[in-house]
Amino acid sequence: MSKFVSILLIALVGVGMATSQTAAQERSVTVDVRSVELLGDKDGAPSQLLLIGTNGVKHQLPDGRFTSESGAMIIVLDGLITSITAPRGRSVEVESMRVERGWVSLIGTNGVVGPPDGKYASRDGAMIIIENGSIKQLVLKEPNSGSSP
Repeated sequence: MSKFVSILLIALVGVGMATSQTAAQERSVTVDVRSVELLGDKDGAPSQLLLIGTNGVKHQLPDGRFTSESGAMIIVLDGLITSITAPRGRSVEVESMRVERGWVSLIGTNGVVGPPDGKYASRDGAMIIIENGSIKQLVLKEPNSGSSP
């Protein structure tokens, strides 16, 4: 085997090992949602949707495009739901939202709607689970600090 081929092989093996170490360091965190809190800015406009877990820890909705198996879609930007698309293609651009008794009401150009029930997953593996118009569970992908759990 030539020296060039040996160096190339070592480089490829090193890249493969680094990739597997990165994947091993990433873990999922499942949050069972106890309640939902909507924070407002100084003008009263919604600024952040917080999900409060059963342990009392607050989590922001992760940004991204979340799609359900039925084809419904939720888009989250800066921790707020900005649009939803129903399975049959009806789309609502969310202008504001409110939270009452754990239910999230989205107020958009087409009236008031709730997010459609389902399991919504993003490309990076985060997931939002909605049941009866209420966010019940959140699965986040978090980098591990490198220490063993």
